[in-house]
Amino acid sequence: MRLYLDGNFELNKIEGAILRNLYKFRLLTTEQILFLIFPELVTDSFPINPKNNPSWRKNYQSKYSRVRKELLRFEEFRFVRSQHYKVMAGRSALSVFTLDIEKFNVVKDLLDIDPSHFGSGWNDDFGDLSIDFFDFPKRIEHHLDSVNFYIRMQFLSPQFSFMNEIDYVDNVYAARTYSLENGDAIKFRPDGEMKIHGFRQEKKNPTPGFHAWIEIDRATEFSNDLSLKFENYRGFLAHATATKAAKPPIIMVFTTASTKIGRRWNSFFNAYQSNLMNYSPFMNMLVCNADNLFQTLSSFTERSGMLLKVKQRIEGAAKPDMGFLGTVHMGTARNHEHDQDPFTALQLACHDLLGWAPQFVITENNPNRVQLYLFQKFDGYETQGICRVLDFLRKWSQFPDELKRVKEIVPVFYFKYGSPVGVPKQIDDCTDEERTVLSRSLWYGTEQEAWYDETLKLMKSESVINPLTYGLHQKV
Repeated sequence: MRLYLDGNFELNKIEGAILRNLYKFRLLTTEQILFLIFPELVTDSFPINPKNNPSWRKNYQSKYSRVRKELLRFEEFRFVRSQHYKVMAGRSALSVFTLDIEKFNVVKDLLDIDPSHFGSGWNDDFGDLSIDFFDFPKRIEHHLDSVNFYIRMQFLSPQFSFMNEIDYVDNVYAARTYSLENGDAIKFRPDGEMKIHGFRQEKKNPTPGFHAWIEIDRATEFSNDLSLKFENYRGFLAHATATKAAKPPIIMVFTTASTKIGRRWNSFFNAYQSNLMNYSPFMNMLVCNADNLFQTLSSFTERSGMLLKVKQRIEGAAKPDMGFLGTVHMGTARNHEHDQDPFTALQLACHDLLGWAPQFVITENNPNRVQLYLFQKFDGYETQGICRVLDFLRKWSQFPDELKRVKEIVPVFYFKYGSPVGVPKQIDDCTDEERTVLSRSLWYGTEQEAWYDETLKLMKSESVINPLTYGLHQKV
């Protein structure tokens, strides 16, 4: 920072970036500031730094010293202040920095923030915040985890198969207020909100945008707490002023807990499904951790390709010479425009009732056991596939008469990599009949072109049993 005799000053690039990031995230450690300014230093082991990489360590220490030096100088001139937090036993206390009230308005002027500007938070559209937002909390771990999530996303960004821009706002900007019928104002405050704008090349032909509410999970919330969380979601979604733009179709839960993710998934699923069942066919909750975050996001961006592979496999299996008798209803569009694959008439009737497009095959090999195989994406720990199957079952009596000859429904869940995670062992808001249907679910891995039975074991070769008739071999 260059100071002049008239009291003015000039910031270098790193100093400007420090103040911008402190205003954006409000509370940061030295290392977080370092990684936000120099994202090339982040490694796949983040937030743990590599131990046996001398060249990385040298680069890290050099840049860390520079950032630390600038922070101490800022603290000297009352641009920032710090507080120590003991966040882990046996570890040194962390120094956490935020902006100081002494130069707070100066920083806002440097960032060109107009007085009383509300600000969306997106693309660094900062609002004219009060200094109260920069107070040190009693506990800092949850906030630091939220920042680390964004840093991790910065690291993953170049690994996608398309160009992209990642934008993120924390709970200050993601928060909304809605009113109950009695006039009480309720605060809806997810931990953050994230958008991924994807482009195939040179920012043309955008891929489907990813827009999600973010919840950071430290496994400190139990069933009642999670139920209250999603009850708040339901209240906001039901509110008349909750516009489409303000309602992302995805809730992404990123867990930092050491608890096995499957256990957290069961807890989150039941709280979500019990409170948001009416919305769940049109939304998706993704539960992930550091190990499967990239896979979870890739599954979303590549979902159209996954469905195409499923359809191609069905085309090969749905033939008389493969021992199949029946009809295929796997269209993806309402009409023939732009050479799209249209719905069948039966699909269209189901779509108009459900509000979402079911993909299914009707197997008629046994007239007394006509079966409907309902295909849904279920890749990793996500909710929409199961919730759409439940929605389909619960509206069964309203479907066209043409479906009344169907005696059994067999869910078929497809995924991209690895092996199926299985249906949650305990679903609270579910009838015995629905549990029986879910217990018969089949699975298909699109990359390995492998079928799995209801016990999650690999099925025999299609030359032995056609997957589209497999349900006839299951016990009823």
